[in-house]
Amino acid sequence: FLTLGLNLFLVEGICSRYIPTLSRCTIAFFGDSILRGVNERRLGKSYGFFASSTKAYTIEDTAPAIEECLQKNKTVEAIVIHSGINNLKRDDPMVAGKKMSQAVQNIGKRHPHLKIIVSKPAPTRQPELEKKRFVYNSLLNTELFGMKNVSLVHHENRQYAQNLPDGIHPSVRGSSVLARNLGRVIRNLFWELPRAKRNRWRDKWWIDNIQNW
Repeated sequence: FLTLGLNLFLVEGICSRYIPTLSRCTIAFFGDSILRGVNERRLGKSYGFFASSTKAYTIEDTAPAIEECLQKNKTVEAIVIHSGINNLKRDDPMVAGKKMSQAVQNIGKRHPHLKIIVSKPAPTRQPELEKKRFVYNSLLNTELFGMKNVSLVHHENRQYAQNLPDGIHPSVRGSSVLARNLGRVIRNLFWELPRAKRNRWRDKWWIDNIQNW
């Protein structure tokens, strides 16, 4: 009994020290139709946070939607922004990138304690759009990387085959990759969130080579 009691004491001590505790923070998602297949509430349930979702189809729609949300909901601790692909269809990528960068910086100045997660456009099967996307994402890396309370989500591990026939919108599998990428970055920001169940061997390559890229 003494040995059993000692073992239980050690296990309890190790668990209380190293196992993350659940934190129910509130994260607001703002995105275009690319996020249509991502169930934010289910993602929140997997990682332990409350989620709200607002449509923002262009960069110009994003900032007003965020401000309106933050005025109504004072409990929001972080926001996820996924927009820009619709701007790239019509705008120069440098112009679109500057718009997004400026919007994020303005939000950060007005809300210094807010964590901002910028989800960059994922690969498409449209060559011209891909060229624009590369320039746009490169500009965001330059402008926003290292900025306080700003995190970037890379989706380069989403393969072209994981798109629908239009070459832009993700399939069910593609949406699951987006959700997993978002979940990893969110969990790194709020380290106490539990890790979602997944096939660790299957994801090991992407974790080692893409997540910290």
